[in-house]
Amino acid sequence: MPGLVTTLDGLRLALDARPATVADLPDTLRRDWLTADGRARVEVRPRDLSDRSEAMARFARAVLADAPAASGPAISVQASARTIGDAFLRAGGIATVLTVLLLPSALTRAVLYSALTNGTAFETLALSHHPGTAGMGMMLTMSLLYALATVMLTLPPLLTLFAGQAGRQPLAVQLVRAV
Repeated sequence: MPGLVTTLDGLRLALDARPATVADLPDTLRRDWLTADGRARVEVRPRDLSDRSEAMARFARAVLADAPAASGPAISVQASARTIGDAFLRAGGIATVLTVLLLPSALTRAVLYSALTNGTAFETLALSHHPGTAGMGMMLTMSLLYALATVMLTLPPLLTLFAGQAGRQPLAVQLVRAV
């Protein structure tokens, strides 16, 4: 009965347990968890293991308050979210300026229809059950709505301002044709 013999050998070994020291650990394990100067790597897990972004953000802030050089999934996800949010704000500003310059053209109408199509796709992502995908869909939708609202609020006054004399084309049209 080889299965019984193996099981009994494993049980004998488990019952003969002795205290272990760092010197007893395999070299590969020591290299993974200890630095050359003897400092140990520490792994911290959040109490709230849900996928809620608020819990992850609280955990990341608490860890960074104690260890500013810490890294890991919670911290990198929060940093990535900030980077993506900043990028979308910048992209919204650039899109607003370009839309103001190109509004009277057929190209602008195409861009607006494209924005509506993208908005629908982004909102579909927001309906996902995966928190990361849903969050990205919401962020993309909000950035698109922000850009659209900015254009709608700033464009009419800018067109009036740059329309000039009656019969002259607005400055935006002149700039587009010059390019």
